Formats: sequence, C-alpha cells, structure tokens
Amino acid sequence: MHPQKGTLRYSFQGEVEQDSGVSAFIVWHGILMILAWMILPAMAIFIARYLKDSLGPRWLTAHMTLFAAAAAAAVLSVTIVAYNLGNVLDDPHAAIGVVVMVLMGVQIILGVVIDKLWDPERNYIPMQDIVHWWLGRLLFLMAISSIIYGIVLVGNPIYFWFPTTCFMIIITLSFIYGHIKIGRVAH
Repeated sequence: MHPQKGTLRYSFQGEVEQDSGVSAFIVWHGILMILAWMILPAMAIFIARYLKDSLGPRWLTAHMTLFAAAAAAAVLSVTIVAYNLGNVLDDPHAAIGVVVMVLMGVQIILGVVIDKLWDPERNYIPMQDIVHWWLGRLLFLMAISSIIYGIVLVGNPIYFWFPTTCFMIIITLSFIYGHIKIGRVAH
C-alpha cells in the first residue's frame, strides 16, 4: 500500500513546470470556454427549442452561427493553452475537455446530416434528431462539469465563480421562462 498518490503530467513541448499562480493564459482559456460551452450553446439551444416559430427559417441560421462561434472559441481556447502552457494533459478536466471537443465534432456532423435529411412532410421524429438532442444535452452537462472542475483546479477564484454562477442562474431561469411562457416548438 502506497501512502501517496502519483500523478502523470505530459506535455508535447517538453518539461512541465509547476506554477502556483493563475496565468493570463488560463484566465483567457476559462473565459473562452465559459463563452464556448455555457453562454453560446445556451442561446443556440434556446433558439432551437423555443423560437422556431417566431424566427421562421432564420432559427437554423442563428442556431448554426452560435454553435460555429462556440466551436471557434473552444478551439481558440485549447490552442492558447496548448501553445503557451505545453499542451498539458494530466487531469480529469483535460480528459473531459478532450471528450467534449471530440463529441462536439460528432454533434456538428450530426447536425449537418439532420439538416440535409430534413423532410417537411414527416410525421415522426427521426432517430438522428433524438440522438442530436440528447448528445447536445450530454455535451452541455459535461462541458459545465469541466468548467466547474477547471475553476476548482485554479484555486476557486471569485472572478470565475461569480460570473459562472450568474450565467448558470440566468440560463436556468431563461429555460424555465421559455418552457412556461413560450413552450417547446418541434418541427
């Protein structure tokens, strides 16, 4: 029985340095990931779930544009960390992040396929639509758990907790409002 746990730190750029402070790169990574995985997806999901009737065919353009911006912010965020901090993959936060990024690609491809297969005369919801909805929900929850874990890793700074908590409350209240006042729209 070993009294201490070991850790694995790996960097594609050589030796990994231990740093006690939160670097600007980590702060930007966090800001971009909160934007990419909390704010923009919530807006895109809200549009798809509640605003299809009021926006007409523009809902899909808005939905795709918001998710394209989220994907770009996520890729930029990962690039910032990989370039500046050595692409460190050593904890559950990074592991969840890698899974989320890969599944994001699957989700985007699935969304494109769904758009191409869409039939206005259909009288049932195709399986690929249901998979898209549930994979999106799973990704959203995984991303938020990764954001929370990332905040814990950098020492729980208030400048991350306060806005993250506020955004989670606003998102939750927005979806409650949409559900009660607007109602789900399915096409």
